[in-house]
Amino acid sequence: MKSVSLALVLAAAVAASGCSQPEDPLGDTCKQIATALSGNRNISWENPDRVVDDGELRIDLFSPQTTASCFFKPTVVDHVADDYIESEFESAPYKMLLNGSYVPEAELLEASVMAMSSESKKAALKAVEEAREKARAAAEKSKEAAATAERKIREAMEK
Repeated sequence: MKSVSLALVLAAAVAASGCSQPEDPLGDTCKQIATALSGNRNISWENPDRVVDDGELRIDLFSPQTTASCFFKPTVVDHVADDYIESEFESAPYKMLLNGSYVPEAELLEASVMAMSSESKKAALKAVEEAREKARAAAEKSKEAAATAERKIREAMEK
């Protein structure tokens, strides 16, 4: 159990370090895992419902075909505070309901790793494309600067 939880946390950390934070990272994580487990890549999820009960975050997803609930443990337990902020929850669910049935822990771990690996790959490809665009822009500016310098040298030599 501890190794599975550790693997989920490590996979989430790798994914989080490889991509920029979306508006709702835990909701997006839940959607990705639920989509992977459902086998239907074309699910159109509605906005997730978020419920905090005894410090645990539950994200409920709905679509015409599928329902899912992801459960996230708090990383900071403060029995005095009633409100929890998103950064106080683990970045991967420790349990999940899909269409009313609990997903076996091994399947949840595998789907979590696959979903997070996919997102890391997308983020890496986006970063590579952005770097290429910046390199193209820098090369164009260098060409323009070289042309300007050449023109100024010719003008100076003609004087």
